[in-house]
Amino acid sequence: MVEKKYKVLFIAVSLVVLLLAAGCSAPSTTGSSTGTSVPATQQTVVQNTMVASIPTAGSETYSYTDADNGKTVAVPVTNHITITLNENPTTGYMWNATVTPGLTVMKDVYNAPNSNLAGASGTHTWDLVAMQKGSQKFSAVYRRSWETPTAGDTTYVLNINVQ
Repeated sequence: MVEKKYKVLFIAVSLVVLLLAAGCSAPSTTGSSTGTSVPATQQTVVQNTMVASIPTAGSETYSYTDADNGKTVAVPVTNHITITLNENPTTGYMWNATVTPGLTVMKDVYNAPNSNLAGASGTHTWDLVAMQKGSQKFSAVYRRSWETPTAGDTTYVLNINVQ
């Protein structure tokens, strides 16, 4: 009976160590992001997050901007997707993004403007990897976090057909 308790304790401690090690393996960035991992279940809320590195097989990068809002694009599985949108958090407005489980967020960072002007807007960039074939979606709402969402909020949607 005592031996069984030690086996269970050993397994529990091993799992905790593995979880802690996985959380510490995120790549470093020069932007202002946190080291929070993003679970790949349901829709994932994205905001200043970064997850562990993904295999670089098929390392072509597909880039999209506000001009691609509402489009459906095709991206091969394991390839990288970069989405860059204008953002001005000095006004309180920020992009609140979500992704479907087949997309993995590698980096989520605000890029400050190259300007001395107070209140100048910068850009927000998300680096994703298409990890699961099928219909995936990146969507974001540009609003102040303390305000109630409305139908008039600015939105961005990119439908991604991962092949």
